[in-house]
This record gives sequence, C-alpha cells and structure tokens, in this order.
Amino acid sequence: MESSRARGPSHWDFIWKAKVPNRVKKLCWKICKEAVPVTNNLAKRRVSIEDLCPSRKHGGTTVPKKPWIFIWQKPPTHTVKLNFDGAGFRAERGVVFGVIARDEKGKCVGWKMGFLANIYDAMLTEARAARGAADLVGHHRWDNLILEGDNFQICTSLVSQEEDPWTTSPILNETKTILAVVRSVTISFINREGNHAAHCVARAANSGLPRIVLPMNVVAACQVDLLTI
Repeated sequence: MESSRARGPSHWDFIWKAKVPNRVKKLCWKICKEAVPVTNNLAKRRVSIEDLCPSRKHGGTTVPKKPWIFIWQKPPTHTVKLNFDGAGFRAERGVVFGVIARDEKGKCVGWKMGFLANIYDAMLTEARAARGAADLVGHHRWDNLILEGDNFQICTSLVSQEEDPWTTSPILNETKTILAVVRSVTISFINREGNHAAHCVARAANSGLPRIVLPMNVVAACQVDLLTI
C-alpha cells in the first residue's frame, strides 16, 4: 500500500479540501490505511476474532485489491453510466432530483435536475429521479448503459417483472417502458457515498437557477470519484 507521501501531497490535499461529506474523506483514508474494521484487518491488529465467515466458515471479509470497488466505478468501454438521486429539504415545499451521466473515462456527458413541488414521499422522489435518468437516456439515445442509484427498493423494482403495490408504480412503469427500447441496460445499486455526484446535482436544483454549465461542486465530486478508483 502506498503512503500518502508516495502518492504526492497534491493528491491528498485535493481530497481533504474537496466539497464532499467528511465521512467520504474518512472512508478513503481508512481504506488506504487498511483501517476498515473487517475481520481480515482486525486479525492483522491481533484483535481476538475468528478470521472466518460465520456462516460458511471460509476466509473472512477483506478489502479487495482495488479497495474503491464499492465506491463509484467507471463503466466499461462504449457504456454510459447514469447515477440518479432524490433529496428533500425541510425549508422547501417539495423535493429535488439529480442525474449525472458519465462515459468510460469518467467524463460527464449529460445531466438533469429538477424541483418537484408538493411531494414529500422519499420513495416517490427516488422513483422520479429514476424517471429523470430514463428521460435523459431517451434524449441522448444512448443504447448501452448502466443505471445506478442508492435506493435498493427502487433498483429492485426496476428489474422486477411484477407490479409494484406502491404509489411509485406508475412512474416506475413509465421508466421501464422508456428503458425497454434500449439495447443493453444494467440496473445497479450503490451506497450513498458512491452516489454523491448525483446528490450534488440534486442540491444544485434546489437553488432554482438555470444550469448551463455543470456546478463546481458536482465537478469536484466527479474528480474525487476518479481519484478514488
């Protein structure tokens, strides 16, 4: 594992100064220092714990050689990855959503944001964010893509053939219809830290200002994603 000095001070300075939650910065530091409390790392520190999976009794949990694999990852060649997220703000009478699309180099190739008045349901907000991602796909006519969000239930519903019993069902059905004509679609779940760029796009929608260029906090979040691969 390389030390922070070996990576160069500018690399770490950028991460520490990036406009991302402190928990993201701390997670990056812990992974580099092998400080994530999985069984493998605890055993190295002589913590009295069995380094075996408790259910299957094989090797315990480890951090992969590419430790950032559970954070945002670049899509394969000729594939566009769209991250979507919805958010609510107590001071506003509604919610916002954001979508950001990136290519195999991690370059932003499109984004979409919106404010939804008089909506307060979290699931409905996430469903509308997924629909926003589908609309962006239809606009650009991408035919090989990954759709990624941090709401497990929404991601599961998008790949399910069964009718959803919730109020999100009509929106999710519309989303599925739009995506049905795309040649290759993969629905993927990611943790909130890995979906931070989409959340930044959503927060930008809360300002109410037209966005001709990508907001700087979104640019910073995308750069952090690339640095942590």
